[in-house]
This record gives sequence, structure tokens and C-alpha cells, in this order.
Amino acid sequence: MALLTGSAQEPGTTVSDLHMVYLRGQISGEEGVMREALRRLAGPQAMDGLLPLIYEAFVIAVQQKFGPAFTRSQVIRLVAQVRAVLGEGAELVDPVTAEAEVLLALGQRVPASADGTVRAAAQMAVLDVIVRDLDLDEDAIATLLNQARQNTGRRAVSAQPTE
Repeated sequence: MALLTGSAQEPGTTVSDLHMVYLRGQISGEEGVMREALRRLAGPQAMDGLLPLIYEAFVIAVQQKFGPAFTRSQVIRLVAQVRAVLGEGAELVDPVTAEAEVLLALGQRVPASADGTVRAAAQMAVLDVIVRDLDLDEDAIATLLNQARQNTGRRAVSAQPTE
């Protein structure tokens, strides 16, 4: 069985300002901002930088929430909370995948079980709930997203082949 140990990042993937605008709109619940950013993102690779940005923001938020010490039951409770918040949309987030993604963000090795789309949906839903739980204001959200963008850039650079 394959194990997941981090996020896949294509070398050369960049995070655009529109990716940042979209994710800020998502986190802030501003659907109009999200729609406008999506409308302006065009081309075959226009969305490539968004998934790595979501992943990095998710990792930062999970680590802020749990710190270095956590229990598996805390992770299970968080995922249950996410699914409760989603209400009728709870089926959009696979609980096993969401728990695995949180554990992965906390440095644990977990069995690979889901494709990237399922993983991204779990990451986005958990990120939304954590941002609300941490009661992040606009400045804190900006800091989170800027750090995620920096981390995405570092991961892309470290994924470049060396000669």
C-alpha cells in the first residue's frame, strides 16, 4: 500500500494573484469575489497554482490549530465538525480522506486512498472550518495566504531538478 507523505507539486507551478483572490474569497465566504476570480482565470493551466496554494494554506491552518501535540480523537472531532457544518453537503467530504489529510499535515504518514480531487475537497472544507474556529481576521487571513504562497513557491523550487 502506498503512503502519502506530502503534496505533489509540479515544477514550475506558480500561484497568481487571482489564485490568492479566489482563495481569500473562499475563506471569507465572498462568492462574488470567487466567481469573478474564476471568470478571470483562463487557459489550460490557469488553475494549476490553486491546488498547491489550498494545500499549503490547509497545512498552515491545521498546524496552527493543533500545534505540535494532538490526539487522533481531536482529528476525528474536527472532521465530524466539518461534516456537521456542511449539513446536506457533508457527502462532498469523505471523512477517511479528511482525517488522513489532517494527519498528513501534522507530519504523520498515512495510506494513500483518494485521488487529488477528493483530497482537495477535504482540504478546502477543513481549511474553511479551521479559519472560522481560529476566528482569523482579515490581517490574519492575509498572513496565512501569503505564507501559503511563499511555501508553494519554495516547494516548486525544491522540486526543480538539479544538474
